[in-house]
Amino acid sequence: MTLRRLLDMTSGIPSYDQTDAFMHAVADGGIARHFTPEVLISFTDPAIPGAPKPTTGFDYANVNYVIAQLIVERATGRSLDDHIRDRLLTGGHGLDATYYSSGPYPDSILSQTVSSYMIGDGADDQGAILKPLYGVDLRDQDPSWAMGAGAAIATPENVTRWARLLFTGDVLSEAERTDLTKLVSMTTGKPVDGATADDRRAFGLGVGQTIVGGIRFWFYEGEPMGSRMFYGYFPDKDVVIAIGVNSAGDKDGLGLAVIAAYEAVTGETVDVTPVKK
Repeated sequence: MTLRRLLDMTSGIPSYDQTDAFMHAVADGGIARHFTPEVLISFTDPAIPGAPKPTTGFDYANVNYVIAQLIVERATGRSLDDHIRDRLLTGGHGLDATYYSSGPYPDSILSQTVSSYMIGDGADDQGAILKPLYGVDLRDQDPSWAMGAGAAIATPENVTRWARLLFTGDVLSEAERTDLTKLVSMTTGKPVDGATADDRRAFGLGVGQTIVGGIRFWFYEGEPMGSRMFYGYFPDKDVVIAIGVNSAGDKDGLGLAVIAAYEAVTGETVDVTPVKK
């Protein structure tokens, strides 16, 4: 296994957060339960009943980021929390409304955070498992269930700053940015030069690229329990748009919302027919 395959989601390692065992652990243990990386990874152990099968091609799995987190910590002798704080959040990059913790958020952060709720009808097996969390304010959740896969919290404005830092700022060297934007098809997992009209979504090292109505742009969507955050970076117009919602189902429509905001900002009309299909 290589670091690249972990970060571009072609590792073949199935994720823990879609397993019944993990969902029972969250639903039965409550949103304040704290997980360790080892426990999260263990949910994919083939010895556990119902453990997921290895995957092929591209398969987005949070477990890849948790493994990458452990590699960073083993290689440097420092926690990922320390790296993110020292290299990004206190480095003069303007991320003054961004916070990361692999454990509970402090009250000083929670007091600035909107409420969020899980929605669904509980009709499928996984929905039935998580039904005890419906109606519970998930703002107070311990983000350790995501850790390096998504335990950051930020305002939409700070997310736009983060996108600019990634694609045009000084947090990466040009060589590192080249690595970041080497893509695989999200359909086949094979290397591609970029998204096309026939294969509309591609993925790099934690960043996505898509093409809608002839417009190619970079994107990412974070999906913690009860909330969503989506950004789109349109390099041809030097426009970044970020939208967050505090409750959403599987079809949250944030991609279409970002396109609508892009139309409002630029005055252009974008054909979103492929997305709606």
